[in-house]
Amino acid sequence: MIYGSDLKIQLWQAIQKLGLSQDEKSHPVYGDLKKLITTEFPRQLYLEYTRVANTDPAVYELRWGARAKAEVDLEKLLQMVTEIYGNNMTAQSWRSQYKLVQEWKAGKGLDAEEMVEDG
Repeated sequence: MIYGSDLKIQLWQAIQKLGLSQDEKSHPVYGDLKKLITTEFPRQLYLEYTRVANTDPAVYELRWGARAKAEVDLEKLLQMVTEIYGNNMTAQSWRSQYKLVQEWKAGKGLDAEEMVEDG
C-alpha cells in the first residue's frame, strides 16, 4: 500500500496484476484506463494528478484525493491489496500498514496519507 509519488507506479503495477493495461483505450467496463486514472478520478477528487515542478520532460505525481481520504476504509483497502498480491499474503504481511490500520480503527485519526509501501 502506498501514498505519494510511488502511488502512480504501484497503481499501474496493480492494474497489470488484474490483467489490464494502462494503454487500453476501450475496456468494456473502465473505458480508457489512463484517462480514468489521470483525468476522471482527479475530477471526482479521488486522486490528485499533478505535474512535478521543474521537470523536463514533464513528470506527474499521483496522490490520494480528498474524497478517497474521506471515504476509503483502510482495513478493507489493506484486505483488497493482499488479495491482489496473492501468494498467501495476509494483512499482517504489510507490517507498518497493518499497524496503522489498527491505530486508525482505535480512533487515532490516521488516514490513507500516512500509508507507505512496506510489502
